[in-house]
Amino acid sequence: MRWTFICWILSLYSVRAYPQNISTQDFFMMSQPDVNKLIDSARRHAYPLVRALPADYVTNGTVDYRYYIQHAIDQHAVVAFPPFPVLINDSGLTIHSHQLIFFPPGSLIKLLPSKQPGYQILRIHDVEHVAVFFPHIVGDASQHLDNKGEWGMGISIRGSRDVLVYHPDIQYCWGDGIYIGDEKNPVSREVKIMGGNIAHNRRNGISVISADSLIIDSTVLSFNTGTWPKAGIDIEPNVFSNTIDHITLNRLHTYGNYAGIIINLNALNTGVKPVYPQITIQDPVDSASTFGLWFVKIRPNKTNTNLVQGEIQVIHGRWMRNSTPVLINDYLNQHLGPRVQFLSR
Repeated sequence: MRWTFICWILSLYSVRAYPQNISTQDFFMMSQPDVNKLIDSARRHAYPLVRALPADYVTNGTVDYRYYIQHAIDQHAVVAFPPFPVLINDSGLTIHSHQLIFFPPGSLIKLLPSKQPGYQILRIHDVEHVAVFFPHIVGDASQHLDNKGEWGMGISIRGSRDVLVYHPDIQYCWGDGIYIGDEKNPVSREVKIMGGNIAHNRRNGISVISADSLIIDSTVLSFNTGTWPKAGIDIEPNVFSNTIDHITLNRLHTYGNYAGIIINLNALNTGVKPVYPQITIQDPVDSASTFGLWFVKIRPNKTNTNLVQGEIQVIHGRWMRNSTPVLINDYLNQHLGPRVQFLSR
């Protein structure tokens, strides 16, 4: 039933039909007009999650409704959050393949204060064809019940493919606003984040750990600080088997972070064969971060070889009121890592 319904929704704006249990919809490649049509269809036809709440539900975000919300998400492909704050506990919510999640005006997920070192408020793990529209999430960074850990994520995308996050508003998470990495599948592929505001998270606005074909476009990332690395965006694989390739950061505005954008590819230099990451940073703007753009120098490996090749292009960057607009000298002096080009229009 779930697959049939989502196919019907998508067919409303003349996309191809596909079998009940196989989606051919490609959210990653959608044009803005098609995204607008999809939003309109989701708004009109989504299952309202308010129907899943108990009869005496409250609308002030003071009662934990995680169980009811998750049960409805498990049953329906296209869902709309209630138009009021909803409290959930640190078990978080799991999103499935071929699913559309819509947040109407007034909707908000609030996290019940947690003592866990890590959590995922929205979990998108080892799935495909997922779109989340206007997610509004507030974590527990100001009310966390312990001081351990740094892994409380607003949206966690791991090992997934074809994921669209449209105009997120994510604040005060114990770790990152959005985390993009590996799970059972070793890399997340074809992930697009469009617009939105990610602010006041304790570690990073967005962490990119393992991704191939990632676009982050026109997102504002501010005041993400509290524990290292304290960046608007941190591209930093954990191990050499992670993938960093075809990464595009487009028209981002970072401000008030310790670093606007960090590129730290050290882990990729600890493997056994060369890798060729391609990263494009186009029209970045940073204001009032300590570092606008920080290239972390790559440490020599045991064989004294440069395994991290590829190229990083920075096109028409603007940095204002920084202690150091671009921190790169140590990186360049090491003669390791991808070639870096600064280009103007």
